[in-house]
Amino acid sequence: MTLRIPVLLLLALAAVEARADCDRDADCKGGKVCVANKCVERKYCVRDKDCPGDQVCDRNACTSPGGTAPAPA
Repeated sequence: MTLRIPVLLLLALAAVEARADCDRDADCKGGKVCVANKCVERKYCVRDKDCPGDQVCDRNACTSPGGTAPAPA
């Protein structure tokens, strides 16, 4: 019985860590947006060269090629 409690506690903590940060922009705070279930800083752009690496500018937000920019909040 005493071994079950620590095991259950570890499983519960692992489940919390595996949980996504967000499902939509409204789940994020501080002006962040939800991208791939993670709250990230909104990156504004006007053209592709405003974005880092191979990202492209889609609706004034940097996003991975083939991805979609988050909807404006």
